Amino acid sequence: MGTLTLNNAANAETRSVHGNVKRVHLERAVVQLPATEKLIFLLHDVEGYAHEKIAHLLGMNEQESQFGLHQARLQMRELISRMS
Repeated sequence: MGTLTLNNAANAETRSVHGNVKRVHLERAVVQLPATEKLIFLLHDVEGYAHEKIAHLLGMNEQESQFGLHQARLQMRELISRMS
C-alpha cells in the first residue's frame, strides 16, 4: 500500500470559483455603503486617487477623506463577514 499525502494544492478551477465568490461579496458590500464613503472607497482603493485629489473633488479636507475611507473599509469588512 502507498503512502497517503494531504499536500494537494487546489486546482485552477477551484481557485477561480473561490475568487469569484469573494468578488461577488465585495460588489454586494460596495453597493450597500453610504454614498460618500462608497465614492471615497472607489476613488481611492479602486481608481488609485490620492486623498488630496479626492478631497478636492468632493469639497472636503484630506483628513475627512481619510476618515471616510477608514469608515468604508470597516463597513465593508462587516458586510462581507455577514455574507460568508
